[in-house]
Amino acid sequence: MPLAFESITHGVVPFGYFNVDTDLLLLQQLIFNTDRFCEAIGKLNEHDTTTVKDAYLIPDPLSMGNVMGAIHGYDRSGFIGAVYERFPFPTDPAAFRQHPDGAVHRETVIEELRRWGQPHALEVRADPDGTVRFGEIRFERRWFKELVAYVWRGGYPRWLDERRPPAVEELRERLQASACPLFEGQRWELTLCRT
Repeated sequence: MPLAFESITHGVVPFGYFNVDTDLLLLQQLIFNTDRFCEAIGKLNEHDTTTVKDAYLIPDPLSMGNVMGAIHGYDRSGFIGAVYERFPFPTDPAAFRQHPDGAVHRETVIEELRRWGQPHALEVRADPDGTVRFGEIRFERRWFKELVAYVWRGGYPRWLDERRPPAVEELRERLQASACPLFEGQRWELTLCRT
């Protein structure tokens, strides 16, 4: 489930997984998969600018849909509603865990995404002042690290059986070995996501 993160430029923005059966993340009106997010963040070790490949922009906020409405089944509008039509919220509360193999449904969900959004080259940039930009959305270093930690944990409700996709494990290894000041002091404790 997406959580609220504080940005410098856009105030509080939603970021996170919106359906446990997929590997897609949303950031405001942007959608991208976990592998591409991890790849882009890992490249910030060596470059101050990189791109999240295969990202999509849903320009009309109403076309994004309503996460809570889709979860509870009373609003299946927009992209998120269409995803929940295919992959409904689990009826068993114990099954509410982010699936590390959500990439198996990626093509099905991307098919739906093409109906609502448009391809978008999402530039990620580490600025000299320690802030990080995702397109026009700028985060202080502390909040950027929270985004990375959210993906590490599998968001809220966390990864199923604490198993992470390979791209997430690889990102952790890269960042722990990094000498880049941006990642100094990165914490990987497996604690509950903040609320």
